[in-house]
Amino acid sequence: MLPSPPSLQASPPDAKVTPLSQAEDLVLSAFDQGLPLPATRVAPRDRAALGWLIAQAAAKEPARAAGSFPAGSQGAREAQAWRAFLAGGPEHQSRTLGALPLRHTGTQLALWRWLQAKGPEGLAPSTRRLAEDRLASSPVPMIRGYALRHALCYAVAEGDESRFLELRRRHDVEEGDLFRAFQRLLSLVGGPAPQVRLYRLPTFEMRDLPLSDLGARTIWMAPPTEGLEALPTGTTWIIPSVSGIQDERETLLQPGPRSEAEDLARRLREAGREAWFAASRAPFETLGLMYFPLQIDLDGEGRVRRIRMGDAAPLKPE
Repeated sequence: MLPSPPSLQASPPDAKVTPLSQAEDLVLSAFDQGLPLPATRVAPRDRAALGWLIAQAAAKEPARAAGSFPAGSQGAREAQAWRAFLAGGPEHQSRTLGALPLRHTGTQLALWRWLQAKGPEGLAPSTRRLAEDRLASSPVPMIRGYALRHALCYAVAEGDESRFLELRRRHDVEEGDLFRAFQRLLSLVGGPAPQVRLYRLPTFEMRDLPLSDLGARTIWMAPPTEGLEALPTGTTWIIPSVSGIQDERETLLQPGPRSEAEDLARRLREAGREAWFAASRAPFETLGLMYFPLQIDLDGEGRVRRIRMGDAAPLKPE
């Protein structure tokens, strides 16, 4: 399910004209952070393209976004092709995806939102990979980053090293750091569960231990939900710190993470629950564990059997 889209912020009447690429970057940055979308002033020739992007960013569903391109223009034909794509069923979408025009950043964002909303079970792998590949070739860094993150999360979840290598061959030059992180993540699969420093809540006991010693075959790592719903049997929960600023060499919680942990401990105590708290982001990022939610499945020997992270993770532990 897509998050609620950001609201639209009015543009001052005396605002300076902004180049389209810069205006689009501002809109995408606000979209990414869930902030009000800036109604930046651009040249008349660019207004329809920027409006198309804003419409796609602000729409609750991509299908409801309307364009304002001049009739008969390339932009109008692209917007119509997008609406026809959405109106078709899965077979039509798989058949026409490769030829879908993606000249405008708004259409690229619309395809990204469509892809992300499908979730782990919503698309045939071949269709999903085609959408990823088309978006990963975007000249817009944020769109390209979204697509590569999505593709790499699925490559790890499916244990598909050939897909990883294919993506790396195409994109390593501009996204080398991202590939190195996912390479570390892939290397965990099939090996022993890594050791990390965690704090047991609500008791605040600090432990350095492998994930296989947490007493469960399924490790769920995600921020808390409002209701702290129960987890499936055999699942243990690691709550990542929002700030992640704890020095991994320190044993005592620093003020920021301590405040987070105290609030979580209170909620867990009231709910009669336990969880683990990861105060430092750095050790997990070193392993390639960067996006949430995140589920790690272990085998009977304590080895990592599967990692589903970020876009490829289930909405709830399973």
